[in-house]
Amino acid sequence: MISLKLIRIFRYILAKIPFISILKDRIKHKLGEKKYLFWRNKILGLIDALFKRIYYNTKVLGSSLVNSIKIFSRHTKILGVVNWEPITLYLEKGHSKSLLDEYYNPADYFDQVHIFAYQDKNFNISPSVHVHGFFDRSSSDELAYLCRKYRVKILRNYDAHWSHLLTLNVKRKLRIPAVISLHDIFFPKTISGYDHIFAYVEWLADKVRHTLKTDKASLLLNRIDHRLFKPSQKTDILNEYNNYDNKLLSVGRLHEGSKNYLTVIKAMHKVIDIYPSTLLLILGDGPDKESYLQIIDKMNLSKNICILPFQNQTKVVEYLNWADFFVLVNNSGDIGKSIAEALIVGLPIVVTGEKGNSVNHLRDGFNAKLVPWEKYKDPATVADAIIYMIEHKKDFDAEAIREDAIRVYNYDYWMNEEASVYKRLMRKRYDHE
Repeated sequence: MISLKLIRIFRYILAKIPFISILKDRIKHKLGEKKYLFWRNKILGLIDALFKRIYYNTKVLGSSLVNSIKIFSRHTKILGVVNWEPITLYLEKGHSKSLLDEYYNPADYFDQVHIFAYQDKNFNISPSVHVHGFFDRSSSDELAYLCRKYRVKILRNYDAHWSHLLTLNVKRKLRIPAVISLHDIFFPKTISGYDHIFAYVEWLADKVRHTLKTDKASLLLNRIDHRLFKPSQKTDILNEYNNYDNKLLSVGRLHEGSKNYLTVIKAMHKVIDIYPSTLLLILGDGPDKESYLQIIDKMNLSKNICILPFQNQTKVVEYLNWADFFVLVNNSGDIGKSIAEALIVGLPIVVTGEKGNSVNHLRDGFNAKLVPWEKYKDPATVADAIIYMIEHKKDFDAEAIREDAIRVYNYDYWMNEEASVYKRLMRKRYDHE
């Protein structure tokens, strides 16, 4: 970046001035090495911040002059999304550009969407959705400049990660509305500064309302496109995975703290003692992948458990249609995206019950075999649930499971719910100035 180059040039010039070098040595001798380094870093940090402020203010002035020549309607709807990780990662995981276009611009409400993704490159997802990389997370200057440049009217953040404070700072600087989504019970009270808060499960929405004493929190369930996730006889799964009587599927990040795959792996040892022609396919990547593979090998389960990388959505649909049922015994009891996708296809599931929002949407014997939450870490209990499902998989009504899931996770309904919040905030902020 130009600002960093200017800072390096400034430091280089200072180092070449003899008086500065002599003064530096005297100060170092007087203060001592430790105190000198402390104050040197503090002063250089202030200089860095000053250069950045001057640099971005100059760029803002330039973009303001350019924008003043252009004709912009006060009612032009422009969303700015602050993403704490590169959008490129989502494309690498198999998410299509059309899916991202609909996700970031629900119901095609916005005229333009600008996604400011940390350490990403610049590219277009569609004619109306654009990705811009930003690199300074220590201050909001760069982000504020980008929002001014693209005339952002509403800000969006998708997690109470470090980026939520950056987004709040820009919101206050530009005096524009901001919306955040929550996916975790641990959220900072600073999110009360947002104009609207979405929670992805019912109990979390209630907790936000109660903790923050606010009425600006609402539910936004995972929306699943039933036109893509649907039953199909056509699959292109390798033959080696078809030579089993019982086909189990799981999709999720390979992280023991939340997905509890170790318990499922141990449970499979008991399952194959009774039903040896059983295969569990796990689609996912994550920090615990190697340890899982080692345990699978150590327990001689390599013929019965296979871990494959994340797949694109079209391929996930094929695997869901290949499987007899879905397994994911997580630590929360919440119905995440992959579980909802399985239900939409019409698959029965083995999951954690009696906790989270599984209590709202799952019924033992109808769309699930539930593992009691207090025993979700017990391999024997999980094995019994899987064995039950193997023995009763034909008793589940796939069509009824699908109809119920479409009613709960309806793609168009939740997309319009999100768009309605944007519409209300746009009307409140820009129609009554």
